[in-house]
Amino acid sequence: MRHYALKRAGTALLAWAVSVLAISTILNGSLEATARADILETTRALVGASTEASREGRSPEDFRADTIKALERAYGLHLPLAARVLKSWWRIVSLDLGETGNRMSGTAARRTKVLEAFGSTLVLFSLSTALSVAAGLALALSAASKPGGRTDRLLARVAAMIHGAPTWWAGAFLVMAFSLELRVFPFGALASVPPPENPILALLDRLSYLVLPVLSIAGLRVWAFALLARAALDANLHEDFVMSARGRGIPEGKIMRTHVLRSSSPAIASNAVIALVQSFGGDALVEIVFARPGLGLLLWTSIRGNDVRLTAGAFAALALVICVSMALLDLAYGLLDPRVRAPK
Repeated sequence: MRHYALKRAGTALLAWAVSVLAISTILNGSLEATARADILETTRALVGASTEASREGRSPEDFRADTIKALERAYGLHLPLAARVLKSWWRIVSLDLGETGNRMSGTAARRTKVLEAFGSTLVLFSLSTALSVAAGLALALSAASKPGGRTDRLLARVAAMIHGAPTWWAGAFLVMAFSLELRVFPFGALASVPPPENPILALLDRLSYLVLPVLSIAGLRVWAFALLARAALDANLHEDFVMSARGRGIPEGKIMRTHVLRSSSPAIASNAVIALVQSFGGDALVEIVFARPGLGLLLWTSIRGNDVRLTAGAFAALALVICVSMALLDLAYGLLDPRVRAPK
């Protein structure tokens, strides 16, 4: 199992490295344009200090040319195209993205912004996925235990009604109803400013900002997941080992939990990980609706502000989550079905 886990982890890291290389290749022109703009701005500030240029016995023009050449070498712009792309790749991988801001508003490291947004998004989507998986699995078990029953019919109808509904649409209604009209739950931040001093109240305050975003995602995703889990369970309901267990008089609830659910767990685990990946891919718009500082809002603001470095860092963080999620799915398959990790 250790060799299997290391192999999957290595594959995930390789896939992430290739993904970031693709990002650096696509954005290389914009990244270099941003670097050249920084070089011109820095040179203009240095040339403005005429005393420094005269002290070195050079004219401002010579000083400017030497400064530009030195800064281009520092940024690696003198290297061949392939080397420049690899250098951009390393800066994105290491989140060496420089600083953003200005003297009036203050500067902040882009690495810090990406990491803070990554943590916020990971908490939101992990919690919403866990809630939708838990509730969806309970619905699927109830529906599969009584095929054609009330729960089974309700699941099919509701899933058909809300299939494809965007989570940001549900989030907008929740904001209007529970934040603007009823003023029950806050939105627009991670916590109140200043936060409560009591640790328990501070935790509750943070959770209050999570309620509506989690509900907007889990409230829609739960039905689709339950329908997929119901199909996975149904595929094993009429297997020989299930009929044999029923023949031995084992209660139906125990059969569903210990026999059917266990056999269906690889497919269910696959759907759970896919739901998490879909959250990072499509539900990032929820963070924009709730003005919640995360990767979705960070991407939106960085694209609008033409901050290519911050955009590249946010894309790299999203790619990392997707690759790690796929690796975890492979590990889950190996744990749930030993035949998957058997040597061929």
